Amino acid sequence: MKSKPLLFLDTNIFIYFFQDHPDFGQTAQDIFARLTTTQVTAVTSTLTVTELLSIKMTEEEVDTLYRRLLETPNLKIIGMDMAIAVTAARLRRRYGFRVPDSLQLASALEVKADQFVTGDRRLRQCRELEVRSVE
Repeated sequence: MKSKPLLFLDTNIFIYFFQDHPDFGQTAQDIFARLTTTQVTAVTSTLTVTELLSIKMTEEEVDTLYRRLLETPNLKIIGMDMAIAVTAARLRRRYGFRVPDSLQLASALEVKADQFVTGDRRLRQCRELEVRSVE
């Protein structure tokens, strides 16, 4: 019996969801609905927390967004370690990705995600794991 798929969610998926993006908000809502119904589980990294909470907004909005992030069902937030740092450096050398993108992909590899879900189609170049771009 196959276990539930494990998705690694890139920061932009959260932005699309929480800000109800006009083009990609519905796709993000569909992903989060699957989390709610436990059809899938998801992981993201602490880098997502930093990127998400860096958006220009009031402190009250930051607090609300942070609470909503932490309350997302079936979502685990992982920290980064030396293995992720080394893998990220390898990915950056191989593909020329930006450091944050390399760290996110390396984090997905570390947790053995079935799919990396992003809004950045450039990351589909990564051959080490399945990358799904919602754009």
